[in-house]
Amino acid sequence: FSKPWKNIRLGKVFDLITTYAFSRESLTTEDIAGCDIYNIHYGDIHATYTTAILDFCVERRVPMLKTSDLLPRKMEFLKDGDLVMADVSEDYEGIGACIELKNVDSKKITGGLHTFVLRDSTGHTADGFRGYLFKEYGLSKELKRIATGVSVYSISKSNLTQVKLHLPPLQEQRAIAKVLATADGEIETLERKLALLNDQKKYLLNNLVTGTIRLPQFCKIPQGRSP
Repeated sequence: FSKPWKNIRLGKVFDLITTYAFSRESLTTEDIAGCDIYNIHYGDIHATYTTAILDFCVERRVPMLKTSDLLPRKMEFLKDGDLVMADVSEDYEGIGACIELKNVDSKKITGGLHTFVLRDSTGHTADGFRGYLFKEYGLSKELKRIATGVSVYSISKSNLTQVKLHLPPLQEQRAIAKVLATADGEIETLERKLALLNDQKKYLLNNLVTGTIRLPQFCKIPQGRSP
């Protein structure tokens, strides 16, 4: 790729979509939900979703509203490619944490408590690239610079829309996103393997040191030899 990258203000690329602030007590991931509306809470962006893309074909931990009581008569639901960003963080590294939605299909999804929803209505960014964009070192550093607070950090809409984005051409964005998504997949595979090995080690520690299981070479005494 050789075409130049663009420097463009965030407010020229993304529209800010309405969010709906429901408390954690109003949400559940269990099947008892009496409502079919998903609500993405800022706490889950920080603690639950570990990758840049929230794929609804894979992720099963997106909470739903327990009841449809007190819902607005008209709600604005999210689409594939929308970004949900936490606008507050209790630690410095979590400032600007966000996820990009994928495989939304006909699901009714809203941004929740302490979130911004960013929608590219201009076509400046490619699907799959947006979630990684805000993890880039320079942009992440700028989001930290504009955050305010001491023990809790927050970003205002007015400051966010003034942030400058450094964007490659769409074809290059898609190639970048493909490479990063492949790396994420490899990392997830290795993390699952590590978790299995840790479980195996824990099992061996608990059983070998108590004699519940024995190493093969000590299970039997060869014939003709004294114990």
